Amino acid sequence: MLAALLVVGVAVVSVRGLIDPQQASLRFGFQWTPPAVLLTAAAALPIFDMTVLSFDGVTPPAFHKLALARLAMTAALFWRLSHLSRS
Repeated sequence: MLAALLVVGVAVVSVRGLIDPQQASLRFGFQWTPPAVLLTAAAALPIFDMTVLSFDGVTPPAFHKLALARLAMTAALFWRLSHLSRS
């Protein structure tokens, strides 16, 4: 379900960018926002893996938690840089 919502969200943003790329780029900016969006979306992958493994009765490996923490911290940094560059 979460993966489907992510795909729909990316599709909507992509179509919007194809229809009016100039307007879409104004919202995202040219520096820190696009990587922040990608890293935020990528953080869903370890969550998805850990959920599926837990439902199957398997303990998720520690690197899933480490990957999630690293992605979340990096995304937060990029969002912060994006906010500071707009100010």
